[in-house]
Amino acid sequence: MRLTEAEVSAILTREINAAQGYDSDVLANKRAKALDYFYGKMAEPAEGNSAIVSTDVADAVHGLLAQLQPILKSTLIEFKPNGEQDEPQSQAEGEFVRDVLQTNDGYKVIFEAIHDALLIGNGWISVDVEESTEVKSELFPSDIPDEALYVIAQPTAQDQTVEITSSSKGIKVERKTTKKAIVIESIPPEDMLFSEGRGQSSIDKQRFVAQRKLYTKSALIEMGHSPELVDSLQDADVQYWSAVNARQ
Repeated sequence: MRLTEAEVSAILTREINAAQGYDSDVLANKRAKALDYFYGKMAEPAEGNSAIVSTDVADAVHGLLAQLQPILKSTLIEFKPNGEQDEPQSQAEGEFVRDVLQTNDGYKVIFEAIHDALLIGNGWISVDVEESTEVKSELFPSDIPDEALYVIAQPTAQDQTVEITSSSKGIKVERKTTKKAIVIESIPPEDMLFSEGRGQSSIDKQRFVAQRKLYTKSALIEMGHSPELVDSLQDADVQYWSAVNARQ
């Protein structure tokens, strides 16, 4: 049975409202309190009490990070082969992962996730492939020889499509090149929502996992949403997001 957009929207709304970490549930408040302790942000003391705030939590987190950082940076990432025939493949995979980490500030991302794990109890890392399309157009005379047109119609880059159209102005050649890049980023735990799933330690076994993101109106329009739809949306009110406010 195929679900309608309204039915999918209703299911997502229900899952978001019931997710751990949403708005002011217990987990969100725990995250906010941990961040407040880290930043030394405490409630106003009662009259006559000292206003001095200890930063023991931040000191402990920084002390542990200082011990872990050299270990992390000196660790060699390798994939263990299942047999002799897998050795070239495992070596290639290890070199690829090390290169990706090096060129995408991967160690910094891991370091940030460990920081969140020490402070809040878990750290999240997102690894994704980001695609972008570049479009270039060229206009040629209508009487261009067939041999030249054949050469022009050939792709000049990987993952490129070429579209040729004729008009009274001449022959238009449009090249669409798709580029892919691996993106690694540390996600603040307070931006992550997940189903209750008691006893489920693996993210793969959670019924619902989502990342909360705020977009500007212009960003939503650039993503392809109609201006009319975007204008009809209510502005986000982050006052209800206690942990998000605590980090900011």
